[in-house]
Amino acid sequence: MIIISLLLLTSLLPHLTFTDHVNVGIVNGREAKPHSRPYMVSLQKNLIHACGGFLISNRFVMTAAHCQKEDEILTAVVGAHNLKKENEGSVRIGVTSYHKHPGYKKGSKLNDIMLLRKKMTYDPISRSAHVDVGIVNGTEAKPHSRPYMVSLQKGCKHVCGGFLISDSFVMTAAHCKKYGNVTAVVGIHDLKKRRRGSDRIRVKSYHEHPDFNYNISNDFQNDIMLLKLEKEVKQNKNVKIISIPTQEGDIKPDSACSVAGWGRLSIEGKNSTRLMEADVKIMNNTECMNKWKDKYSVSQMMCVYGHGGSCKGDSGGPLVCGDIAVGITSFGGGKECNSQEEKNDHDLKLQALLEHYSEVKPQLTLQKKVKENNKVKIIKIQTQEGDIKADSACSVAGWGSLRINGSANNRLMETKVFIMDNTECKIRWGEIYKVPKMMCTYGIGGFCDGDSGGPLVYGDTAVGVVSFYLLNRCNSPVYPNVYTKISPYLEWIRKIIKNVK
Repeated sequence: MIIISLLLLTSLLPHLTFTDHVNVGIVNGREAKPHSRPYMVSLQKNLIHACGGFLISNRFVMTAAHCQKEDEILTAVVGAHNLKKENEGSVRIGVTSYHKHPGYKKGSKLNDIMLLRKKMTYDPISRSAHVDVGIVNGTEAKPHSRPYMVSLQKGCKHVCGGFLISDSFVMTAAHCKKYGNVTAVVGIHDLKKRRRGSDRIRVKSYHEHPDFNYNISNDFQNDIMLLKLEKEVKQNKNVKIISIPTQEGDIKPDSACSVAGWGRLSIEGKNSTRLMEADVKIMNNTECMNKWKDKYSVSQMMCVYGHGGSCKGDSGGPLVCGDIAVGITSFGGGKECNSQEEKNDHDLKLQALLEHYSEVKPQLTLQKKVKENNKVKIIKIQTQEGDIKADSACSVAGWGSLRINGSANNRLMETKVFIMDNTECKIRWGEIYKVPKMMCTYGIGGFCDGDSGGPLVYGDTAVGVVSFYLLNRCNSPVYPNVYTKISPYLEWIRKIIKNVK
């Protein structure tokens, strides 16, 4: 399966508009003509709109730095007008990296700008049914021939497998969370022998799929989890990242793949101290469905067969086809490892499940390039420094609240605003307002909760990023809406776009 994730563009814009303490939404505006603003992006957390953003290239989204809390994973939705309608041609894209301006500090309103790089999203994940699994009828792997493998340990005892998909994230099965806090061991072959190049790294945060509910129903759907490490791994000959799919699609039946792990060699046996591996083949979905019935989800799972397979302790390890991890070991026969009757292991399709995981690195980069059409387009940003003349007509749009404490709006709203003179803005806001890097507007309409990160548009050019407003008072006539000015950050934006591949 191919996994597509979106990277959020975090480090591209030096001017981000701040939306004071909370994300904002359009007040006293009107519904925008559907797809009349094809550059607009809805940034979502767990399928719920959290902030606005806008496309500045086919790989980068610009938004406000305060839109991403620490370790929070965002997904970019492009080509949308009504967020409740999934059949209008919109696309969900994961974020591969978040690039906040280096001068931004949490809680500050200065340098409130971020670039997100679009990433690839993953659907398939391997499952290890009812128990964590380990390799049966396999062979010992050549030491460090699978440098992406990770041993997840409770204390110093191996409990689950995992694999490196970036220098700071490990992918594993969500049901491995039952062991509580774990430590990731990288660069290891024999668990009894610590070698130079191996490392034990604590897990900073756990991101299981929001729809995984094993504890409630013993259900293995959405059995995927990302672990963010406390520090980045140092890649070497024993520690490397493995690629995950970049496009959706099934692996052809009977394709040769492999699994590996430190799990049991038999159902009642002990865990292996050395990394074991086995060759397997992809089974036809119809056959998997016939064997597993309602437990098997064609869209999210895949199963394998062969002489060898996984057993207790291998959960969370990768199903590898070629040099790509296409699934995550999830579940198998409860009474027998590598059961020929129950057709062995279930792997979760990465591409089907990874849509939720937008953030794999601390920058906002989309996992794949957007395809421009009549509903998805890039907007120009200011290319030269300078202020927009006072009283110039501009516009702002978003899916935010229509009033303070109101709910987010499903349809894109817009309103006309006017540039306020910097001297007046400074008088209104005092020391909070920084003339070189901010701008403010006035008018009948304005933004509110949920609009943070959206663009202030002058003509056909984005000149600012929605940043902040008066707390508990959307569109205050006394304290005008404030935006991060884009032009002061042009050098930083160009550097990020050029250097982030």
